[in-house]
Amino acid sequence: MASLPIGGALWIVGQVDPLTLGITLGSPAVAALAVARLVAKIKDANQAAPQPVVQHYHGAVHQDTRTVTSNTRSVIANNRIIER
Repeated sequence: MASLPIGGALWIVGQVDPLTLGITLGSPAVAALAVARLVAKIKDANQAAPQPVVQHYHGAVHQDTRTVTSNTRSVIANNRIIER
């Protein structure tokens, strides 16, 4: 609000182009609004983040550690899966 009388006085006197004045006075406000919106989006994303899944197993557990590789060649693929 304090910049409006100064900007109006400069425009009336004709010392500053109105477009230049608008860009100069408007760009900090636009940047501040963009930063505020970004912070709000980050806060919303952090609050909506899923909680970690904790799984408890009772009894014997077997873990399969085999690696499966695939070789794909040409336009028409002929996949042969090789287990190691």
